Amino acid sequence: MSRRVRFSGDTVGGCDRKVKKELSNASTSTAAAAAEGAGNNEPDENCSSVLDDGTPDGTIHWLSMSFRDKSLETELRRRSWSDAYLLHQLAIVLMGAHHIAAVAHDSSLTPISLIWAPLCVFQLLSRHTIHVHLADQARAHELGSRILTLLIVVGTSLQRLALAVPGLHPQVAKDTALARSGEFALLFIMLHLSHVGLAYRLVLHACVTLSLATSGWGGDSRGWTQLGQPFDTLYVVVANVVGAAIGHCAEVILRRAFFARHVERRRADVVIERLEREKQRAQCDTA
Repeated sequence: MSRRVRFSGDTVGGCDRKVKKELSNASTSTAAAAAEGAGNNEPDENCSSVLDDGTPDGTIHWLSMSFRDKSLETELRRRSWSDAYLLHQLAIVLMGAHHIAAVAHDSSLTPISLIWAPLCVFQLLSRHTIHVHLADQARAHELGSRILTLLIVVGTSLQRLALAVPGLHPQVAKDTALARSGEFALLFIMLHLSHVGLAYRLVLHACVTLSLATSGWGGDSRGWTQLGQPFDTLYVVVANVVGAAIGHCAEVILRRAFFARHVERRRADVVIERLEREKQRAQCDTA
């Protein structure tokens, strides 16, 4: 099941039918190119999917949360990566500051902070470097998604190893467990708001769950909280579900808003181009 966002009946200067006709004519060459490349395993990021009335196809896949139109998806990721730079950096700064403040409050949390604080610093530096030095923002989005996924995988793996070493990983209190779970929920919301691909999100869900939720299942190892199982699992699973649910709804809203703006810009460009042709034709007639 997919969500289809279509815009029809809107008028721009009272000439909606003409605009749709112009859109359809303008997209003929693009659609032909897309048909030629239909046999390729890797879809071309410039491939554009157009509906019968000339409007770009705004279908959103319910699971992957990506546009069917690859050119729309590429443009969305390019814009989101560039526009969300400050928000991303602020989120990472707050997460790193939280780990530092946690150690000042409770020194037993030092092993956890020693895992995550350096990773936060590395993410800050890598995000800034990619943003400044990589001109192709769509490629920067993909590279940034891979680096973020790798850092989370490393962090959760190190934390799981720390749990296996007796006396190294503390059993955190209830309020600390809520704060840590909240960080994971915010992480998944940020992934959706950044339009990170489905494969990366699934990997991170698995890593977060396997790193903490499974602690203490065998009966020989301790859980990661003072409450033990099944609460250890409950904290992590709820954080995963809540973060994914809120992020999913927010991403749908962002994608629909982006598509609406994209359609209006495209229609306006077609109207301007048509008016320019009519103006040139009128000048030729008077000459």
